[in-house]
Amino acid sequence: VQRLRSKSEILRFEEDPLLASLCTCLGLEFEVGNPAFDRLTPFLGGGPGETWERALILRNGEVGIRLRRANGQPLEPKHPDLAHLLDRDSIDSEGRLSQALLFPCTIAEKYRQRGFNLVIVRDWILNSALSLKAEETVSYLLANEWEIRTRIAETQAPMMTRNELAFFGTHDIVDHLFGADAEHFAALRGVHEKVVHVFNRVMEGPALQSRPHLLLGYLIGIALDDLAQPRWYGSTTHAAVIEKCLAALLQTPIIQGGVEVPEAFHTVAALMRAPGEHASLLQLAFDVFQQSLSC
Repeated sequence: VQRLRSKSEILRFEEDPLLASLCTCLGLEFEVGNPAFDRLTPFLGGGPGETWERALILRNGEVGIRLRRANGQPLEPKHPDLAHLLDRDSIDSEGRLSQALLFPCTIAEKYRQRGFNLVIVRDWILNSALSLKAEETVSYLLANEWEIRTRIAETQAPMMTRNELAFFGTHDIVDHLFGADAEHFAALRGVHEKVVHVFNRVMEGPALQSRPHLLLGYLIGIALDDLAQPRWYGSTTHAAVIEKCLAALLQTPIIQGGVEVPEAFHTVAALMRAPGEHASLLQLAFDVFQQSLSC
């Protein structure tokens, strides 16, 4: 933790391979088998509530993590992209996938060849897997005040313009790496760049504590995280929500207040993710959300 705190906000694997790999391994060790965080083990054949053995390992100077089912049963891979993640030694002498061996540096190199830069986002992992106070641990799968006040979109948008993906949690693997395709990822590069431009222009001074600005920025952050997931690559609905939020940011007055997430926020997010065309309904929901920001 102390070593990571001395680094810049974005830690690249080539900058400090050992530290970056250790961060990923500790992140996975923290999340695997934890129902509140674990997104990976179902893709390894694990069932609800199943116990997993986790161990950090060192091989030829490279840090990795070993995952095994506590019942000793072989793994049952459920996604073809596990081939990019699992080391060949995951297969035992009998030809069974008896364990999952992951070496983050090797994985980062494989994805670099596929057009992505896997990185550790210092503050994100320090407030989740590496949080020194359990009661302050952030779950990125739920709406939370920490992400709102730290303005995650300010970090996400520049990352997306550089094809960078966070790599230290099971959500990162399942929702971002499985099916990752650099060309389609960059389909809305102009939107990512516009977010960077508007945030640089607007998010300063009093706006940093303004309720409307923080919640509009949070919705942008949620939309950006979705757009970095293969199932939503190039989504025009997500792009439309981001454009609405940016337009609102440019004209919304500073209003101090709490940052409780209004129900209208969740309605917009649900419609943004829903299949099909529903532009008028989305506009109505966004209008309600925008009105709620001054409450």
